[in-house]
Amino acid sequence: MIEGSYFHKFNGKIITNKKPGKKGTGMIMKRWASFTQEMSFRLSVWYAIILLIVFTGSFMIFSPLAARNLERRLERELRNEVNEYVNLFQAHGLQALGEQLDREAGASGTENILQGVVTPQGRNLVTTDTIHWKNFPIQVECLKQAAGQSEPVLTTLAVPGVRYKVKVAYARLAPERILRIAVPLRHEENFLQGLRHILLLIMAIVLGAVLLAGWFFLQHAMGRVVAVTNTAMSISTGTLSQRVPASPGGDEIDRLALAFNGMLDRIEKLVRSQQEVTDNVAHDLKVPLTRIRLLAETLATSPPAKIDLPDLAGTIVEESDRLLEMINTSLEIRAIEAGIAIWDFREMDMAGIIRKTAEIFQIAADGKGVALTLQDTGPAPILGDERRLLRAISNLIDNAIKYTPAGGRVTLSLRPGDETVVFKVRDTGMGMTPDILPRIFERFYRGDDSRSLPGLGLGLSLVQSIVHGHGGTIEVQSSPGKGSTFTITFPRVGSYLKSDARSTMH
Repeated sequence: MIEGSYFHKFNGKIITNKKPGKKGTGMIMKRWASFTQEMSFRLSVWYAIILLIVFTGSFMIFSPLAARNLERRLERELRNEVNEYVNLFQAHGLQALGEQLDREAGASGTENILQGVVTPQGRNLVTTDTIHWKNFPIQVECLKQAAGQSEPVLTTLAVPGVRYKVKVAYARLAPERILRIAVPLRHEENFLQGLRHILLLIMAIVLGAVLLAGWFFLQHAMGRVVAVTNTAMSISTGTLSQRVPASPGGDEIDRLALAFNGMLDRIEKLVRSQQEVTDNVAHDLKVPLTRIRLLAETLATSPPAKIDLPDLAGTIVEESDRLLEMINTSLEIRAIEAGIAIWDFREMDMAGIIRKTAEIFQIAADGKGVALTLQDTGPAPILGDERRLLRAISNLIDNAIKYTPAGGRVTLSLRPGDETVVFKVRDTGMGMTPDILPRIFERFYRGDDSRSLPGLGLGLSLVQSIVHGHGGTIEVQSSPGKGSTFTITFPRVGSYLKSDARSTMH
C-alpha cells in the first residue's frame, strides 16, 4: 500500500484518495494568510479592538461606580440603624439595647451580622455572636475615633473566616460604651458579580453582533471595490469596453465607480481616436510619400535629357511641404490639447483681425466667383493670441470659399455683447449631412464629398483647439445643399469668462 493514500474501485476503475498531509496543511496556511491580508478582515479586527477598548473602558468606569453606589446605600442604612440604637440606649439603657440586638441578630442570622457594645479598649460588653466572628479584629483606632465624636465611624475590612468583606460602623453611646455593627457585603458583592457577568454577556453579544454586521457590510463594500479592481485588471488586458456596475445609492463607492467609468469612457474615446488618427495619418502620409518616391525613381532611372529637373524638384518640395504642414499642425493641436502650448495673449480688437483676414481672402473669393461680405459692427475687444486667431479664422474662411460654388456667397459677421463676442461664418455651399456633423472636428476626418478637394483634414480640428484655448466655444449648423454656419463665441475682455482665457496661458 502506498503511504498516505488508500484505494477503492468505482466502475472498474481504481481511484486514489490521498489523505491530508503537509501539502494540504500548507494550502490551508496559504489561504489563511491570504484571508488575513484582505481589507475586510483587517478592518473587522480593528473594529473588534476598538469595541473591546470601548467596552473595557466603560466596564472599568461603570463597575467601580456601581460598587460605590451600593456601598453608600449600605452606609446610609447603617447610619439609620445606628441612630435607632443610640436613641434606644439613651431612652432605656444597656439592657434594653442588648435585647434588641439579640432579636435583630436572631432575625438576620448571627453569621450575617455582628452587633454589640464594646469599650474603647475593645472589650466586649454585649455581643450577639462568639462563634462566626471570633476572628474579628479589634480596631483600636476606630474605637478611639468613635469615642471622641458624635458621628459614626464607618470602615471596610476583611475578616478571617468570613467569605466577604465586612462593613463596620462604630458609634458612641457613652464615654465607655461604643456600639459596633458589622455586616458582610454579601448581597452587594453578589449583585456586583452578577452585574459583571451580565455586562460581560452583553458585551460578548454586542461585540459578536457588531462584528457579524460589520463583516457583512464590509464584505458587501469590499465586493464592490473588488469589482472595480477586477474591471481595472480586465482593462489592463485590453478590454476597454467593460464598466463597473454602480448602484443608485450614490455613496462613496458609487461615486468612485461613476468616476472610474467616466475615466474609462474618456480613455476608450482617446484610444479609439488615437487609432483613427494613426490610420488616417498612415493613409494621408502614404500619398505624398508615394509621389515623392515615384519622383525620386524618375530622377534615378530616366535620362537627364528627358527630365524637367525644375518641375520635378518643385513637385518634391511641394509634397514635402505638405508633409511638414501635416506634422506641424498635428503637433500644434496636440500641444494645445495637452496644455503645453505657449500663448501670446494680448488685449485686441476682434473686428480688426476679421477685417485683416477678409482682405487676404478677398482675391481668392473673387477668383472663384464667390461673394465675400463682411458685416462690421464696431470694436469687439477680446483677450487672445493674434497669430493663432488669424490662423483659425483663415481656416474657416478658406473652407467656406472652398466648398461654395461660383455664384455663392460667404458672409462674415461679428456681434459684440456685454460678456461675449460672437463671430459667424455663413456660406451657401454644399452643406453637410447629419451623419457627418458630429465628426467634422476630428483630426484627419474628411467627408466623401471633400476628398476630391485639397486639404489635410486638420483645419477644423486646429480651429476647435485654438477656440477652446481662448476659453471659447464653436458650433456648426448645416443642411445639404443649403450651406453651413460656423459660430464662435469668445469671452469679452472684462467679463466673468476672462479668467478662463487667462488660465490657458503657459
